[in-house]
Amino acid sequence: MSFDGEEIGTPKKIIITILMLVIIILLDSITGNELSFSIFYLIPIIFAGWFLNRNYGIAVSVLGAGLWLISELLNKDMYTHNLVPYWNALARLGIFLCITYLINLVKSIRERERDIIHYIVHDLRSPLASILTGIKMLIEEDQPLTKREKQIIDLSIGTGNNMMMVINSILDLGRLEKKKMPINITQIDIPRILNETADQFRLTAELNRTEIKIICLHDKIKSDEILLRRILVNLLNNAIKFTEENTVVTLTAEKTDKGKIKFSISDQGMGIPDDMKMRLFS
Repeated sequence: MSFDGEEIGTPKKIIITILMLVIIILLDSITGNELSFSIFYLIPIIFAGWFLNRNYGIAVSVLGAGLWLISELLNKDMYTHNLVPYWNALARLGIFLCITYLINLVKSIRERERDIIHYIVHDLRSPLASILTGIKMLIEEDQPLTKREKQIIDLSIGTGNNMMMVINSILDLGRLEKKKMPINITQIDIPRILNETADQFRLTAELNRTEIKIICLHDKIKSDEILLRRILVNLLNNAIKFTEENTVVTLTAEKTDKGKIKFSISDQGMGIPDDMKMRLFS
């Protein structure tokens, strides 16, 4: 859990949990029997179980049930028997512990799935790197290649590099969730990165009877080249894939009125649905 990229430590999480519980208890005591605050007791329990661990969730469950019992004992005149508040406290504690267990179970399954994906994707890197090395060795052979063979090899290398980029993107998801995504800002030559990105799709565009056009109105930019390349590759790949035949896909880099560099890719395809744009670019 973090705010503005700053990770919140365990002591702060414990303080937040206790404050939530105290506020709920106070509101429940003040309002008496007129307003029900039963559901709100689950908030600190879920918070502790998810952002801390199961032991903290159990502790908050016991504390919540105990404080709720004290609140009821102060108003025990409302019950026909003195043991009723204790029975209610045990019932609530059982519910709280079940919620804690379920939260911990969901959290464990989520972490296990993330680890499995990480291991599988990580294991794909080595064979893919070997394939790319083997393809590159064909270029270094003394036997000259025809223009068509060179295009096919370049396409294979470009596709392999794109697959490696996807693998690295998946591996970076864990870092991104933890707000630990490394950003390497360097000076980037915009014409070079646009041409290299377009070259990866020249043969694909040719097979689709599509022309790739580059409009570069700026030379340099400070950014993370790897992340920028990923974005351009994904957008250009989709543009070529979904555009109509005998059309032009235009890759543009221009300076805006606010002094920023805007990269855009235009085509004659159906476009991205509005609801998908909100999810992709939010």
